[in-house]
Amino acid sequence: MTMYEKALKTDKKDEYALLRSLKLIDAPRAAALDALTRLACDLLGVPIALICFLDDRHETQHIKSSFGLPEPLAKQRQFPYSHSFCKYVKRSNAPLVVGDARLHDVLKHNPALRDFNVCAYLGVPVFGPDGTTLGTVCALDSKPREWSEEDQRKLTDLALCVTREVSLRWAVTEGQEARAEADSARESLAAQNACRDAILHAFMGAGQGVEERFNRALKAAVEMLGMASGNIAHVSGETAEIVGRYVSGRDATAHPDAASEFDMPIALEGTFAARLVTGTERVALSDCAMSGNGANRSLCGFCPESYLGAPLVVEGVTFGILEFVGLKPREGGWSATDLALFDHIRLVVSAHLEMLKNIRQLRASEAAIASALLDQRETLRQYAASEIGAGTLAIEPVAE
Repeated sequence: MTMYEKALKTDKKDEYALLRSLKLIDAPRAAALDALTRLACDLLGVPIALICFLDDRHETQHIKSSFGLPEPLAKQRQFPYSHSFCKYVKRSNAPLVVGDARLHDVLKHNPALRDFNVCAYLGVPVFGPDGTTLGTVCALDSKPREWSEEDQRKLTDLALCVTREVSLRWAVTEGQEARAEADSARESLAAQNACRDAILHAFMGAGQGVEERFNRALKAAVEMLGMASGNIAHVSGETAEIVGRYVSGRDATAHPDAASEFDMPIALEGTFAARLVTGTERVALSDCAMSGNGANRSLCGFCPESYLGAPLVVEGVTFGILEFVGLKPREGGWSATDLALFDHIRLVVSAHLEMLKNIRQLRASEAAIASALLDQRETLRQYAASEIGAGTLAIEPVAE
């Protein structure tokens, strides 16, 4: 849906903003439109011709161009709906032909007859690209007049020129917005790619253990997201075990618990982690207190002002959580680039968590094998000692 369609599909406030963006109201006069009002007076032989746009929000008729309009109205370039004939053109989406307003059932009470000395009126709609009436081209006379079909045709042709001018302005504005959106999208994509490269670089350093990779990646992400700290935790039952943590140096003194050792399991009760492990969606809060989550703690042990976290799933099972915490609310909220970066980190961490899981299983297997070998060795030693003590174990001399 285009900018124009969005505006006219919603409310009067948006239509007012659209008219302003197209510089059809609250903007300087346009020479091309002034030529049309001058031409209207010449073609129809009337003293006054106007090109107007109607602001339903403020119930005001704006004069974009005029010829023959007396002061002070020519300088004011607007008047209220109470004096408007053109508002009826907009409401009906059709021309309004009035030979003598004093005899018209509706217009005979309009104060424009007295204040503007209007008697005869011919108004033709000016359309927007979707067919909605945005304004009018109209001809006025101070005395009664019989408007011919030729008069209506001529004014309709001029209104068509104004309609084309509106469409051209809309196309230019739409093109500018499209270019701005494309530029913004390119900048956002470049920022996301740079962030992803930085995260991958943090993970791919040579000679690093998995835990060290986690800490380096968290450091990079904390700095890019502008947060105070980040945690990667393995959740088991009602507790969590930190497997990676980074705390920004400037924030370590503000919350020393965040930078403390994390060998002991952390109870999940009252934490954001307890909420995350029961679902699959990320939680992005730019202001925890305003969102009603001010009492929830991070795994650093304190209640953050801003928070971004999600569960980490390995082989279809929630292994743990990834979270970033801030010490102040995030003005402007979380951008699409921020969330895309977080999702990328989450994906990479989940993959490495599977590696960590396999390493831990291998270490457990190695420890079990070593323990079994030690047990077997001790059994053999005890057996040999008992045989020697009983004199039944013969030891043959070694040949020279």
